[in-house]
Amino acid sequence: SIVPSAVPSKIPSSVPLTNWEDLIPFEDFEGDTVQRFNNIRKRIDNTFGYSGSKSILLIKRQSLVSKWEGLKDYNTVRGSFRVHTKLLQGEQGFFVKYRYFREGWKTLAKWTIGDDALQNNDNWHQIEFRIDEIPSGKGKIKIRFQAFMNSIQEINIDDVTLEGSSVTASASSPPALTPKPSSPPTLSPVIPTQTPSTANNNNSGGWNDLILAEGFEEIPYLYFDNTKVISLKNDRGYNNSKHSVLLVKRESITSYWIPIQEYSNLRITFHVYTQGLSGVNGIMLKHKFDSANERWQKIKWVINTTHLEGNEKWIELSHEINCEEKEKIKLRFQVWANNMDKKANIDDISVKGKERI
Repeated sequence: SIVPSAVPSKIPSSVPLTNWEDLIPFEDFEGDTVQRFNNIRKRIDNTFGYSGSKSILLIKRQSLVSKWEGLKDYNTVRGSFRVHTKLLQGEQGFFVKYRYFREGWKTLAKWTIGDDALQNNDNWHQIEFRIDEIPSGKGKIKIRFQAFMNSIQEINIDDVTLEGSSVTASASSPPALTPKPSSPPTLSPVIPTQTPSTANNNNSGGWNDLILAEGFEEIPYLYFDNTKVISLKNDRGYNNSKHSVLLVKRESITSYWIPIQEYSNLRITFHVYTQGLSGVNGIMLKHKFDSANERWQKIKWVINTTHLEGNEKWIELSHEINCEEKEKIKLRFQVWANNMDKKANIDDISVKGKERI
């Protein structure tokens, strides 16, 4: 079971503080090197911090990811951090996620502005979280702080700690305050193949990490610009769902930047329902990384070929991409046709990743 807490929780008397051991010792990001977090060079804010002059700055969908920490025989992990927000509103906020070795990311909790733990902008807040009843044999754990905002909002993270204990907490310990529940998707990277392929739905071959999953059933969409989704088709969704995205002529939908710094390869899978496509009409999947001078790369499925066999039925398409040494990726789904009578519905998008060795 997982218990996120909105304020520092009391430690039950049956669990002495000496039974807690450091996984991530106090990290205030003040030193020249940071040992316990990945790829933070571009995330350091050198002008603003809680206990010093530095912190981690997150914008849009950026994340702060820890390195692997050994769990030994711990059955409980608890963490604490300071957070400062700027210009957040509505459902904007951040997630804390975690994963065990060879498993995908799980969402521990989401905090949005106005929650008990995050009552307002422009102030530092302390938040604690706890993961109880960790199954034996898990070996290692990672923690991720994931922003969920638009372009002008900011979140600063500082003074992070993570501790583990093998002592079972007392059942009489006071309950922790919990933020709003949520179960958002996670993201991962990609490898280009010479030809498109149909996808399989298992995790064989090392595709264990689900990075993104979007079915367009609920707003806000985590990795797509809510204002630029062209049209929701309310009477046609994949697998009897209510919604999909309708694209006509040359319309497209484009994702936000997706963090992929932990992955060597990505597999993108989606479902498409076409109407009226003929000749060289088809569906394109484009991607680009955030490297300098990076251009869109594309793959196209042409109607009435092996992988896009006809109109007016849901078809699953899949593509793999190599993303070694890349930090972020954008995806674009586009219909390729020449008039308004030719259209495609896009639904059930997922991105899975293989972890870098």
